[in-house]
Amino acid sequence: MWYRGRITKMVDSQLVEVCYVDFGNCERVPVSKVKTIKEEWTELPAQAIQCSLQSISPVSGSTWPDATVERFKNLTMQKKLVGKVIQKGKENACSIMFMQHGVHT
Repeated sequence: MWYRGRITKMVDSQLVEVCYVDFGNCERVPVSKVKTIKEEWTELPAQAIQCSLQSISPVSGSTWPDATVERFKNLTMQKKLVGKVIQKGKENACSIMFMQHGVHT
């Protein structure tokens, strides 16, 4: 199966970093696994948009500890979430408030 992606970095002559435009995740991929996309498949806009959580920031410093990032991934990945766009920024980035699907506050 093939996914739409954008090469964001050449790691070395055999490896590239690809960000999947319809899912939002990035990974390192062997160059041999990358193909040029057909032009008609580029007409659909990217389905993933960059977002941040409203009014949430690390307690100290400007980056989240690895353990916190992993915990957040475990709580949210592969789960249905309902999001409400609070604010749109430049380049379609936005702030979103999330709730677990089916849980209303």
